[in-house]
Amino acid sequence: MFDTAEAKVFEPSVVFVDEDNAITRIGSDPAEALPHSGTLRGDQLHP
Repeated sequence: MFDTAEAKVFEPSVVFVDEDNAITRIGSDPAEALPHSGTLRGDQLHP
């Protein structure tokens, strides 16, 4: 659990994997869509 101060500065790690579970990209934006994957950013699905 985070306290309030820790939660305000926390940056999550988002790991993209391929069909073989090999890491293809690591980011910090939980809404990010992998380029050229045919997916949309999570925050753009329901504006």
